[in-house]
Amino acid sequence: MVRDIEPDEKNPFTTEQTIDMIETYHKSKGQDVLVMKIPDIESVNYGRGVGYEINEFTPPDNIGFISATKIRNSINEGNEEWKEMVDESIQQKVVEYLR
Repeated sequence: MVRDIEPDEKNPFTTEQTIDMIETYHKSKGQDVLVMKIPDIESVNYGRGVGYEINEFTPPDNIGFISATKIRNSINEGNEEWKEMVDESIQQKVVEYLR
């Protein structure tokens, strides 16, 4: 699921662009995924024993080094270092969407 938020300095992509890149990536890997747009949530509430729990996601080391700021700065500086952090299947879309 992708939160429906306005692009800003930290996240320059629209919700639709984000969904497109996620779907393109998974399609390139032969994976059938459904990406859904959801409202911008502010909280998750639970109670009365309905079975919800909140889990923190800690990315594995092989993706934890990825930095959107470093990617944007690298592209803006004209160097190729950012390509180490972005799967080849969506590199062109990232460049197009940031222009």
